[in-house]
Amino acid sequence: MIKFVENFIKENKLIEPNSTIVIALSGGVDSMVLFHLMRKLNYNVVVAHVNHKVRLESETEEKYIKELCQNENIPLEIIHLEKIDKNFEAEAHNKRYSFFLEVCKKYNSKYLLTAHHADDNIETIFLNLMSGSNLYGYGGISKKLVIRGINVIRPLLLLSKKDIKAYALQNNITYFEDYTNQSDDYARNRIRHHIIPMLKNECPNILEKANSFSKQIHEAFDFARECSTNFLSTTIYDAKVYIGLIEIDKFKKLHPYIKKDVICLMLEQENIERNEHLINDIINVIESDKPQIDYDLKGNFIFRKLYNNAYITQKNKKNAYYYEINNFDAKIKCSYYNIYFSKEKPKNGFYINLCYNDIVFPLKIRNRMNGDIILLPGGHKKLKDLFIDKKVPQYVRDDVPIILDGNNDILCAVGIAKSKNLFKYKDNGDCYLVAEVIERC
Repeated sequence: MIKFVENFIKENKLIEPNSTIVIALSGGVDSMVLFHLMRKLNYNVVVAHVNHKVRLESETEEKYIKELCQNENIPLEIIHLEKIDKNFEAEAHNKRYSFFLEVCKKYNSKYLLTAHHADDNIETIFLNLMSGSNLYGYGGISKKLVIRGINVIRPLLLLSKKDIKAYALQNNITYFEDYTNQSDDYARNRIRHHIIPMLKNECPNILEKANSFSKQIHEAFDFARECSTNFLSTTIYDAKVYIGLIEIDKFKKLHPYIKKDVICLMLEQENIERNEHLINDIINVIESDKPQIDYDLKGNFIFRKLYNNAYITQKNKKNAYYYEINNFDAKIKCSYYNIYFSKEKPKNGFYINLCYNDIVFPLKIRNRMNGDIILLPGGHKKLKDLFIDKKVPQYVRDDVPIILDGNNDILCAVGIAKSKNLFKYKDNGDCYLVAEVIERC
């Protein structure tokens, strides 16, 4: 099994060699086997354990994991989940993953490993068929998922529960059984206890077939999502930035499924609850003959159609922002950018070249204001007219950071244009103010 998992990781390029990995270790057979395998493969392991405080056995499991990590000199992080009164499964899931991602950041790890396996996958496929989902959900569990910049990896995904238990027995691995898994109170358990055994009886290799089905569905989804992402993105100084703006005349030419996925992606980016009915309603709004429509969404959001553009925005959204840079160590997160000073000339992306001794602090960063004027090689120009000439979408204009010097002269509109006043630093400037794109997709 060790070789099988090692090959699975290598063939799918899931984890870079010698990486630090965070393992979600519950104490059950699946995660304990995952822990054992990753130790055998010589990864730098950090353990993250969640005590849900719903079973008396949880304390015994936590104590064992503490002793295990202490004996093997492995970093351990623990969280206790208490006082979850409503929708326990969903809330516990969200709190678990928030905790896991924080542990990854703390230990500078790009990888979170969970012990999902082939039986989990087929159960998830059936659950999503019953509840309704998109193409990604119908494909079950993916071998890799990126959440907030962290790679969630499932190295055991092609292995059956039977294989995992056999490995634990052969290697004398201690693990704990969760008695709640025997209850039929949950839909997943009913599928596990009644439907999957019947399918295995009818088709002994049903897990392999489910894995193949899952792979094909996820490949189809990846292609569709790439189309949707490209449609909703623009390129600013060699970096692709998600802007979430629909050009309606182009949208109407898309394949019907890509239309649905474009809307789904927009809702996902704002973490808005979505379903097929909502998605179809929004498509009808976009393709209606009315030039202006506001469609209410949950969470104080609206979907707005404005002539040939459509986008999601907050109700009564206020775009105003203002920052000051007072020294060379300042780092500002603004709009789609991280803005900071660098002594080295960036290889790509947007930057302005300045002279260390000539800078008069504070530099200012804000969004555009009425009457803003920038000096270009051809003379002074209103920012409003510049944005029109550059075909910057109306939806984006208020988010473009404007950088001004100590005299309140505009040095640049980030990603759009630089002032003629900066040209004198082309050969003798010795520092760079960089605007590094924050990618949302």
